[in-house]
Amino acid sequence: ASEMGRTVLATVGTTSFDELVRTLDSTEALEALRARGYNALVLQIGRGEVVPTHILPAGHHEGVPHATAQGVTVSYFRFKPNLD
Repeated sequence: ASEMGRTVLATVGTTSFDELVRTLDSTEALEALRARGYNALVLQIGRGEVVPTHILPAGHHEGVPHATAQGVTVSYFRFKPNLD
């Protein structure tokens, strides 16, 4: 039987919360998520100036999932009409 993935959605709404994005943009954060059974991280960064650059490769595009060495797939977006 395949195991369902567990996803963390970190959302800042329509504002910015750069410190949250900065904190999650680290290998330590990914390792902590993986240790707790999560295998995906989706960041909604709103109007923030900080984009995840430490855990994503250079030139990475918004909305494109990326598998990290820590076993957590990461993606980010600014805004969406809904979270489906």
